[in-house]
Amino acid sequence: TVAGNSSVTTAGGAITLGLVDSDVDNTNNLTLSSGAGIITLGDDIGATLALANFSATTSAALSTPNAISAQTTVNLTAGGAISGAGVITTAQLTTVSSGGTSLSGLNNVDNLIATNTTSGGISFSNDIALITKGIDNSGGNAAINISTTNDNITVFTATDINAAANNIIINAGTGTFTMQADTNLFASGSSTINLTADDFVLDTSGTPAQIGGTN
Repeated sequence: TVAGNSSVTTAGGAITLGLVDSDVDNTNNLTLSSGAGIITLGDDIGATLALANFSATTSAALSTPNAISAQTTVNLTAGGAISGAGVITTAQLTTVSSGGTSLSGLNNVDNLIATNTTSGGISFSNDIALITKGIDNSGGNAAINISTTNDNITVFTATDINAAANNIIINAGTGTFTMQADTNLFASGSSTINLTADDFVLDTSGTPAQIGGTN
């Protein structure tokens, strides 16, 4: 149980967690930082009593097999790949990976920021409406794949989805796909952009939304 803001930091050792909850729902921060060791999330984090914020940073790969729930932010940073089917529930999820990000659970995330710096792609599924606030796979070598369970996907004002020479796949099912002003979908060369939604909204005020081309 986390009571008060807590952190666990190690320069080279591993960090292993079992079941973790806050002592009061939607309060308290938990920060994990492992310089060279593996972080193992062995059970749910905040599934019964959510944290306020949760952060995990490691130079290794990071797996999220179990639920993570934090009211305001979840930040995941890895020197390798980030992967898992555990359901993440938060207002804003930020991921930074080197080797790809694949989060396949039916997540409950309002806002997504994702960066991948080397190989791999970015794949994320959500069970509610999603706002992207910057998706960058310019260093990767696989597709960006963002989907919701028949709910809206919005590219937030003045942010991009940048796949470089990789494909972009966005699937809102029966929801609406919206690109707000000054947003771009970048996919260069022979790569493709595949959009699925019942309705499409492209904001042409100010700097119009743009699909295709390079950054």
